Amino acid sequence: MMTGSFISAARGGAQTNWAIARPPGQTGPLRPVIALHGKGSDAASVMAGGVEQGLAQAVAAGLPPFAVAAVDGGGSYWHQRSSGEDSGAMVLGELEMALSGLAGFVSRPKRFITTVLPGTVRALRDVVQRTKAGRAMAAPFSAPRTSLNRRFTARRTVAFTRVELEDVKRVKNHFGVTVNDVVMALASGVVRQFLVDRGELPARSLVALVPSSVHEQIEGDSRNQVSGMFTRLQTQIADPVQRLIAVAEANTIAKEQSAAIGATLLQDWFEIFGGAAMGIAKRVYGFVTRFRPMYNVIVSNVPGPRGLTYFMGASVTGLTPFGPVLLGAGLNMTITTANGRLHFGLISPPELVPDIEAMAAGIPASLNELLARID
Repeated sequence: MMTGSFISAARGGAQTNWAIARPPGQTGPLRPVIALHGKGSDAASVMAGGVEQGLAQAVAAGLPPFAVAAVDGGGSYWHQRSSGEDSGAMVLGELEMALSGLAGFVSRPKRFITTVLPGTVRALRDVVQRTKAGRAMAAPFSAPRTSLNRRFTARRTVAFTRVELEDVKRVKNHFGVTVNDVVMALASGVVRQFLVDRGELPARSLVALVPSSVHEQIEGDSRNQVSGMFTRLQTQIADPVQRLIAVAEANTIAKEQSAAIGATLLQDWFEIFGGAAMGIAKRVYGFVTRFRPMYNVIVSNVPGPRGLTYFMGASVTGLTPFGPVLLGAGLNMTITTANGRLHFGLISPPELVPDIEAMAAGIPASLNELLARID
């Protein structure tokens, strides 16, 4: 028998005990039957009535195995009371959520053997093959160290700019790339210029973490459906057109490898091994980034609303997006589309980027460099 407790909001913050009985020898997830106790009773009283023995007899008689769950209802009725306490809502909401999480915990070993481990082996084999063929995306912790990757304080400065989507599409169509490739090239251009001005442009390309939506790949999954990939910004290339073409190739490679790895593989590892694995990973990440950054910047291109956007009857003429900076990488560029324009939001600690407005102003300038090569 398994027992536990939780704080029930539906019961006004009461400590609520639960218990689950299973037939002997059953280790996999089972459908639960919820047994409601009578007035003045509790979950322990339900289980004291020989539930486990009854389940064993039922399985021995050839019935499909199932579990029995009981929970404290407060010794009253299973409907909402005048005090606001609602034990029925607790069963339908909080208890069901607890049982769902428990079922996932029980199924972890099988899930690891049948899904996560084979997926990991396939991903590692794919990485080896792509590395041999020269088509592997940037590896974690392969980014060169720059001033953007120093330690920073809690202070933040932000800056915003925008460019015409039609101009971006002109570049896209002329050079045979995608809108996202042009966006990444613009980000690459301003970061490159920032480092050139400071006399610290590394010989190797900077690496960007690019968050990406994976809704289509894991349809029906209720977890956060966001993944990410590492892509080279090709900042070592001075010519803006050559840099754009190289960025487009790097993006293609990163997308191919991310799709081969799978949308949720890393998340599956953390879910199976729980908070301990997450804690170890955070400590390792924090230590390693002191010497070598996992990536240099975050560039997030978020799809915006299609068509004209209105708020309370007024036309929305602009958006001001920005995202977080994370340990080891002190610059985030978030981009979204609205009303025919690409809106850029930059955020960084001022000790890393003293004049972030000048960096933002470089984005339209970088686009004009590419447009000049068309006209």
